[in-house]
Amino acid sequence: MNAIVRRQRMTIDAAAIATCAGIILVAYFAAIGPLLRENAAGRARHRQLAGQRQRAAAAAAGVRRLTAELAALRAQEPRDALQPAQMGRTTSRLKQITSLAANRGLEIKGVEPGASRQEADFQAMPLRLTGTGNFRGCVEFLHDLRTALHDTTVTGLRLSGTPEAPGSPLTFDFDLCWYAAPQVASSQE
Repeated sequence: MNAIVRRQRMTIDAAAIATCAGIILVAYFAAIGPLLRENAAGRARHRQLAGQRQRAAAAAAGVRRLTAELAALRAQEPRDALQPAQMGRTTSRLKQITSLAANRGLEIKGVEPGASRQEADFQAMPLRLTGTGNFRGCVEFLHDLRTALHDTTVTGLRLSGTPEAPGSPLTFDFDLCWYAAPQVASSQE
């Protein structure tokens, strides 16, 4: 009888083990497996999010850099922007140029406006300025000209002096070009 009880117990134990294994398999496929897959997918999404955050931080740094560069360019814009005056104000422009020269101690001997020529967006008026003065005054005049009159450039210059007579004034000949706004047709024509 002992053998029969042992067999029954072994059958019951085998059935219990099989039932436990079945419950474990069902629990794994029904609950644990999906949780593990969801956990792995969550970690993958976290890695992807971390990569996106790094790219966003790099893009934000790029935007800050470009914004600073744009601000620096905008700060320079008013100094370098060419805002030409009207060509009809030739006398006023000549007075401004001769006044700048006189302020630096230059004696103007002649001012010769040349024939203006029409360019795409402006008119170019050549000017020749001749006279006498010292070297420092000529250099300071050229600096003042660039600072005060952005639409007037130096296209050529000649300085001549007499080295045998130190302190004697030198003769200058400046070729300038004034870039003026184009003539606008009047409504009366």
